[in-house]
Amino acid sequence: MGRGFMRWREFATSSTDLPIGLVIQNGTANRELKPEILTAYESPFPDVNYKAGAMAFPLLVPIRHDDPGAAEMRRAREALSKWHKPVLVMFSDKDPITCGGDMLFRTIIPSAKDQPEIVIHDAGHFLQEDKGEEIAQHIVDFIART
Repeated sequence: MGRGFMRWREFATSSTDLPIGLVIQNGTANRELKPEILTAYESPFPDVNYKAGAMAFPLLVPIRHDDPGAAEMRRAREALSKWHKPVLVMFSDKDPITCGGDMLFRTIIPSAKDQPEIVIHDAGHFLQEDKGEEIAQHIVDFIART
């Protein structure tokens, strides 16, 4: 796992009340989100009791070969290696958590090679906030190709 993920994991699991809006804001690359957008992201979490899943989520990502979930991830990777239906892979270039993950998917999913290599430039983890219209256009183009 990369340093960005490990920092996120430590932050999320050590927080006593995970600030969801701040997490979303810090996961964008280029823009200051409007207060009403941040409020919308916060709305499913009226108090800390509703944040238990979000705070535990990073622990569900296996980082060692024998961690819970690691065997399932290996099975998923094996299944993806046999996937021949159309697939669209898009990642951003400024996501400290998943940057470069597109190469893994393009390598292991055979049908990914049939589509253009798309990297969303100047975007962070929350692509929908940084480059929503661009992503939508890539999806429209993908549907037209398939």
